[in-house]
Amino acid sequence: MLKNYLHLFSFHYIFVFSCLLTISQTAHAELNQGLQSRLIQMAQQALEITQQSAIDNQVLQQLQTDILNLHTQTLEEIVSLHGWPSQSLVGSQGVNAAVTIVKYSEDLKFQQNMLPLIIQSYMNGQGVTGQSVADITDLVAIRKGQKQVFGTQYQITHGKLVFSPIENVHSLDQLRAELNLPPFAEFKKQLELTKLP
Repeated sequence: MLKNYLHLFSFHYIFVFSCLLTISQTAHAELNQGLQSRLIQMAQQALEITQQSAIDNQVLQQLQTDILNLHTQTLEEIVSLHGWPSQSLVGSQGVNAAVTIVKYSEDLKFQQNMLPLIIQSYMNGQGVTGQSVADITDLVAIRKGQKQVFGTQYQITHGKLVFSPIENVHSLDQLRAELNLPPFAEFKKQLELTKLP
């Protein structure tokens, strides 16, 4: 496992430098495809390393953190140069990949800074889904020690779904509907069918 993480880590340093070089040197028409590919690669890496079973090894934990931090820095640079990735620039896959990078970032300030851009992208019909807005909103709220808004965040404990505390439970379904999300009871039932043994 350590060898795999070291490979990912060294690959990512090379990847970041080539990404920034491409951003600064490539014409817009070429950048569209290249940038989409890079965002997707980073998102796939984030998913792979965060979906590993619990890591006890301190070295591997640090490598995981370093890789996610590099993803954060790279997306920050992209946003600084181009604004939040739009569907016209990177396609819906690229937009979803950028959201994934934000979701798995360990930098709360970065997530907070990206959230208004993600919401604006959703409102502009630029490829961000209502589910993504809800996920990032709830993640940021929980990390700030607040209650979640849309009821998207949960854990499975002793074979049961345990949701993080939810703000304004009585208006929850109305808030979810505004983002084209199903009612909470329906969402919970679907999770029970797909996530529980």
